[in-house]
Amino acid sequence: MSDPSVNDPGLADKVAIVTGGSRGIGRAIVERLAASGMEVVFTSRSEVAADVMPAGEKVSAEVSDVCDSAACAELVEKVFDRTGRIDLLVNNAGITRDNPLTAMEDDDVRAVMETNVIGAFNMSRAVVPFMVSRRSGKIVNLS
Repeated sequence: MSDPSVNDPGLADKVAIVTGGSRGIGRAIVERLAASGMEVVFTSRSEVAADVMPAGEKVSAEVSDVCDSAACAELVEKVFDRTGRIDLLVNNAGITRDNPLTAMEDDDVRAVMETNVIGAFNMSRAVVPFMVSRRSGKIVNLS
């Protein structure tokens, strides 16, 4: 694999949105995309400390809940208005409720489905018009 600290000319000056980007796999994705020259906006359901963002890169955090379709549309419009483009969406936000199937409460199942499935749909639906208008863009879904 190539050195992530070297800009990728194919990604330079492009814009990515990464949901659930404050920690874990999401943070690694944010760091890799930023190191490749992309401007990255990542989401979190709660306020993110400044030290979470990679230093010296074009990275910003937005508090947004992927379960709220209006919040997703507002976030995407805000990013597009500021940058003039959205080239990549990474649907990474997800939750788990680790219980045996017989012990899963309805509220736990609902929360997982709303975040992991409906959240990806909400964000994808919000970015697609911007990607279609430019005839360019990619969506990556993690599960």
